[in-house]
Amino acid sequence: MPFYELVMLCKVGESAAMGTLIKNVSAAILQEGGVVRGFENLGDRIIAKNLKAKDGNKYGVGRYIAVEFDGSPRAVQKAIDQALINTETLKTYVHKISEQDYVKRTMKRLNQEMSPLRDASTKDPGYLRDMWQEYTRNASFESETRPQQIRRSPE
Repeated sequence: MPFYELVMLCKVGESAAMGTLIKNVSAAILQEGGVVRGFENLGDRIIAKNLKAKDGNKYGVGRYIAVEFDGSPRAVQKAIDQALINTETLKTYVHKISEQDYVKRTMKRLNQEMSPLRDASTKDPGYLRDMWQEYTRNASFESETRPQQIRRSPE
């Protein structure tokens, strides 16, 4: 399944409404057989052009929220539909992420987790353990298989 990033531009509002939005979008992705890799609040920003919401008001400041997931094109469409149903969402953007970019993002997060400048109470040992297991599994797969043994699925 391809890796996607869904960026939602939302009204700046209550955190409960944002939580509901993320929960509904994630549920739509999971129902279509997708896997949610993570989500992130990218912050509040001034929008270049005022956007009109479903309630008729115009908004010049928006909150960007990114959801990263693996899924089929049908899962992408369901996620977009679910995001646009919510009254908090002003606009959505979807990007297909290459495997190389995914590895770069993962390594960046791993470096942040392992930074000596990071407070020990905020480190996530489960994430580090999972990343190490994934790394060793991929390393053993690459060393034990030949290119002829790998079956590629058509995309």
